[in-house]
Amino acid sequence: MELFTKTLFLCLALALTNGAPAPPEDAAVNDEPERLKTHCEHHRDKVQTTSPEGHRIVGAYVPQCDAEGQYLPQQCHGSTGHCWCVDGRGQERAGTRAPPGTPSVDCDRPERPKTHCEHHRDKVQTTSPEGHPIVGAYVPQCDAEGQYLPQQCHGSTGHCWCVDGRGQERAGTRAPPGTPSVDCDRPDAALPDRCAGIEFDAITPDEKGNMLFFKGSHLWPGFRGPAQPSNESFKELDDMHNIGHVDAAFRMHNTENPDDHDHIYFFLDDKVFSYYNHTLEDGYPKEIQEDFPGVPTHLDAAVECPKGECIADSVLFFKGNDVHVYDITTKTVKTKTWSHLPVCTSATRWLEHYYCFHGHNFTRFHPVSGQVSGDYPKDARRYFMTCPNFGHGGHYKVLKCSEVKIDAITTDDTGKMYIFAGPIYMRLDTSRDGLHAFPITRAWKEVTGGVDAVFSYTNKIYLIKGDQIYIYKTAAHYTLIEGYPKTLKEELGIEGHVDAAFLCPNEHTVHVIQGQKLRAVDLTASPRAVTQVLPMSLSDIDAAVCGEEGIKVFKGSQFYNYESPRLLALSRIAPVPQNITKAMMGCEE
Repeated sequence: MELFTKTLFLCLALALTNGAPAPPEDAAVNDEPERLKTHCEHHRDKVQTTSPEGHRIVGAYVPQCDAEGQYLPQQCHGSTGHCWCVDGRGQERAGTRAPPGTPSVDCDRPERPKTHCEHHRDKVQTTSPEGHPIVGAYVPQCDAEGQYLPQQCHGSTGHCWCVDGRGQERAGTRAPPGTPSVDCDRPDAALPDRCAGIEFDAITPDEKGNMLFFKGSHLWPGFRGPAQPSNESFKELDDMHNIGHVDAAFRMHNTENPDDHDHIYFFLDDKVFSYYNHTLEDGYPKEIQEDFPGVPTHLDAAVECPKGECIADSVLFFKGNDVHVYDITTKTVKTKTWSHLPVCTSATRWLEHYYCFHGHNFTRFHPVSGQVSGDYPKDARRYFMTCPNFGHGGHYKVLKCSEVKIDAITTDDTGKMYIFAGPIYMRLDTSRDGLHAFPITRAWKEVTGGVDAVFSYTNKIYLIKGDQIYIYKTAAHYTLIEGYPKTLKEELGIEGHVDAAFLCPNEHTVHVIQGQKLRAVDLTASPRAVTQVLPMSLSDIDAAVCGEEGIKVFKGSQFYNYESPRLLALSRIAPVPQNITKAMMGCEE
């Protein structure tokens, strides 16, 4: 009976506790909640349970996680024997994969930032929901340093082509299956040729006045010469953001803000990049709205418009037939529609004129009204670049500075400075827009075959050729005054060949150099006549000009500085000559 009682009591006890033994009195109870699975664990478990039976797929790579659920720095694929390093999200670190039998990389080394090629490749490789490449998609090939391999191939199509440092295809290098591929290591392989007639993405001068023409991943610095990769001039765009091309560009004109004046702005999609001295400024790129509120994204073209040419210092942004006029001071936008103007793929301001480029043509327009005057469109190859079988009469070859010899030089009352050499002239005051040569007959159509001397006085420019003098009003289009040309004797009271002539600021006496004689002519007298003749020690003068820094007397490829006309005449020892430079006259050093 006693044994039965004990057995019954034990059964009741077990029933009340569901058969679970009571914990020891000193045992600790774990009240901590179970942690959530990490990315690595989810990744691993997903691979391990992808078959209907919940087993691993044979041969599949299974991520390896540590005790905390994080990716082990080194991952290995058991089926292939390959090992590689990964980052904190399990992404393979470029250049770390080691095949079987080769030394593995030290995965504890600091990880370098991913390159554009690696970002590009990884983006393609993770575009499907399962994180695998899309079937048939082109996957960029990167080298051990993460840079684009010079030759890229599309496995699905069999096509191969050359790319630049930003992965942009180099025109003319694509080879279909079964055809010889282009040698992508040749630096000149299929460079784009603007003389073939192309549509530019953007055109802008830089802070030194060098005109830059952009197309795809290339640019042309200046009006002559071959293309070069854009990243040679704007490296950060390649290293950091890989623009590859730009939608629009302009050079800022904002003299009231020296920190912004002459900076170059590039636009791509909804971003803006600010450059100075070909270096990306801190804080860029930015959203367009941050710098230019109210200006749309995905622009076609842009061009600066200084006050005086526009109502205020402004930027014209083009998108389709709409022009968004941005006031730099008030940061406001007014939108106009210029349906009569072609859709501009690029635009630029040059020598105070405005040009809309479309295809390989351009159209000149008024920046306020958009009005087009004259016979347009015109072929850009005849005016904005040097191309065989194209041109508009200039045919000017840039000389070496040591070969420069000018015939005349002057500055008019508006500050425009001109030099004359043979049948061409050049504006020197437009260095912000570059230095460009034109036929003399383009501005002064009655003067052919060059000039001997030039000077400016009371909003008129005097051109001396042989024994004739031509006087033009300096207003737009240089109108020849009725009754001219006249003889030098009639106009100035002198005879014979003139070597040079100059007039100092705020004076009324023109100084005429003939051989080793300096003659002064009072321009207020009627009739005009020589008032003084002084001998000179310097001979064979080509040209002379007087400004705030004194008189520059040019002789061959050099010039001499004198403080005044009197010192020019009386000095028996000439000052040390200085060489004409590229900055002065656009010649080649």
